[in-house]
Amino acid sequence: MIIKGMEYFLFIAAAFISYCLGRLGHVFGGQINGPHHWLYGIPMIIVGIIFWKSIWGKILVAAGIGCMISDFNDMIQFKIYGVDDVEVKRFWGLD
Repeated sequence: MIIKGMEYFLFIAAAFISYCLGRLGHVFGGQINGPHHWLYGIPMIIVGIIFWKSIWGKILVAAGIGCMISDFNDMIQFKIYGVDDVEVKRFWGLD
């Protein structure tokens, strides 16, 4: 059994790591014509909600949230497929 404080830490760590991976994908793979990475967060959140009682379900929800936040601007504009048309690619941000 995982202590409640450790569960919160894992949730925040999974969201942060997922955010960082999404930003790395945006910076290094933004020129690739493909699906935007906020879409990967949707199935992670859905599966995580299904298995919410286990720690893996909570980690999946956190990872899905981090992935969607890292590509927040494209999610708001509902960009599904294409190249990221950002001139200056920053690691920290919500492009």
